[in-house]
Amino acid sequence: MTYYARHWSGDSDHELPVERFGELLDELAVADREHGDVAITHESEWCLTVSRSGIVVLENLEDGDPVHAGPFERTEVLRLMAAVARGEIEALGAGSWKRGYRPTPGP
Repeated sequence: MTYYARHWSGDSDHELPVERFGELLDELAVADREHGDVAITHESEWCLTVSRSGIVVLENLEDGDPVHAGPFERTEVLRLMAAVARGEIEALGAGSWKRGYRPTPGP
């Protein structure tokens, strides 16, 4: 199974070591409005996108129907990222997810 990590800048790393996911989250401190998130995408097309606010979006890039949840604490975000990297989508749980993309911030 393979996955890739997308940095806030848009650059990607193939199979960034899970131990470095914290560094990926740290990039959000310098993220801007245009590039305001990072993501882990599994070869199955499941993608977890993480915003600076701790809100995460989970979606299958082929099938659509995104869901969002959060904000989550850093340790929970790291757990979710690792689960997607391993292809363990069922481990993400179903309870707290809401349909659609994360709400957009007000003016």
